[in-house]
Amino acid sequence: MHIVTGPSFYSLLKQLSIWTKWAVFASVGLSCYLLLTLPQIIPFKRPKPVERSCDETRKEKYAELADSHLFGSPNFPLSFLSFRENIVVYSQRDRPDLPQSEQGVTLGLFGASPFFFPVGKRMYVATQDGKTCFTTVETPIWLEVLRLEEGSAVVQRGVSIEEGALDVEDFKLDLSTSTDLNHLLHPAYKAMENAQFLGKDLLFEMYGGEEFFVWKGKDRLKFPFEKSFGFIPISQGDLLVWNEEGWQLRCLDSGISGPAAQIHSLSNQGITIRLWNERGERIKDVKLALQRSQFFPPKLEEFIKQAKFRTQKSMSCLLNGRREIVHLGDWIVKSGDRWKILRSLSELEHLLQYEKSTSLIIVQAFEKKEGSRWLKAVAFDEMREHSAEVTLKLQTKSKKEGTSRNMTNRSTKEQKDNTREKRKRIAIRESEK
Repeated sequence: MHIVTGPSFYSLLKQLSIWTKWAVFASVGLSCYLLLTLPQIIPFKRPKPVERSCDETRKEKYAELADSHLFGSPNFPLSFLSFRENIVVYSQRDRPDLPQSEQGVTLGLFGASPFFFPVGKRMYVATQDGKTCFTTVETPIWLEVLRLEEGSAVVQRGVSIEEGALDVEDFKLDLSTSTDLNHLLHPAYKAMENAQFLGKDLLFEMYGGEEFFVWKGKDRLKFPFEKSFGFIPISQGDLLVWNEEGWQLRCLDSGISGPAAQIHSLSNQGITIRLWNERGERIKDVKLALQRSQFFPPKLEEFIKQAKFRTQKSMSCLLNGRREIVHLGDWIVKSGDRWKILRSLSELEHLLQYEKSTSLIIVQAFEKKEGSRWLKAVAFDEMREHSAEVTLKLQTKSKKEGTSRNMTNRSTKEQKDNTREKRKRIAIRESEK
């Protein structure tokens, strides 16, 4: 076979004249010079490389995991990018008596069952029956609750392969979106929501002895559904437990088998109470404002009439139309529209245990001031949140009244003596006859 070829570049160059050769070489050199210097004279904008987002990079990494079919569903790792927004918070388990290993958060994904995440323990993400769920079986995608904070949990998620962690991210999970609605049904939570927050009992503060030491310096909670004791003394950090008798104070060391509550914060304006169910899962925070009522001290002269000083420890007066002897330390209470003196121990116990809520007056002293005798007492309102000092001027015996009375006594005695003498004279005359 004969192959025909064209003339070579060297043979063509030999046929050109000398001037033509120089022209070809000059054009080639000028072209090379321009190619080297032109970008410096005229700026040349090179196209920027396409920047790829972090999510696109993650998708490629997750796609590589998907190709390995570790999860049984190739689309699972791609949906993991938005799985953070699909987390459902069921409850937070952080009751104070629980050990650290039992505290954590119960989470779930839409369409999956709730799963408990202990603090500091890694859990994993997998697919089951085509649905994403949490599991304790190790998989390349994991989730860990690092710590619990006020109203949130710090959570770490990541994807790991044989070479190490590919992608790790820490984020805060809002725990205020709990889906536990048991507080709408259980009577313990209803009772706490309907409770009243009252200040200190001033009666115990002023007169309480060792028997009432537990009440001193304590605020009070009043529960409308209590069976035995309507008021409970409370302070910051106290723990309460619900039982058959209602809410009662309990120590952290004792076992808790029912709903529990703790005084989370307390001030002069109000109180915040944190509630948990029997499993130690937080239900909600209840806020109660301090209940304060107006107090108008009673006027003693309106119901104590003809008050007369007797001794340094007593006086006489008309109380409800009856003559009474009032002694130092007597308790005078209001019963309906009338006032009466407490005489029996049972009435006193009912008053101390809040079985009767009534206004109270305690006689403190019979003082002498500016030449007069005065009754000094302390008045309390029904809830014993307010107190005030009240006084009443007493009547005393004057010197004139004493002199006239002595004169009257003397005249009466003289009349009796004269009558006796007359009778004796008449008897003597009759005997002489």
